[in-house]
Amino acid sequence: PVPAMMPTGGMVAGGDLQLPNRTLYVQDLPPGVTGPELTDMCRRYIGFMEVRLVPGRPDIAFVEYETEVQASVARSA
Repeated sequence: PVPAMMPTGGMVAGGDLQLPNRTLYVQDLPPGVTGPELTDMCRRYIGFMEVRLVPGRPDIAFVEYETEVQASVARSA
């Protein structure tokens, strides 16, 4: 399956409101994916800044872009 990306801080109980944010929350990463692999995938989009893996949670990460618009473009790709 393809990892799902969504802006952080945009989920609300009972709905899926997604507010613009320059940081994307990435979930459902495949087992064994590495930081460099995820970085290579995300740097294809303009404005990429960094990937932050979550210790103890190999299935999620945060990906930061310079602007909300750039993050939105990456998310939609």
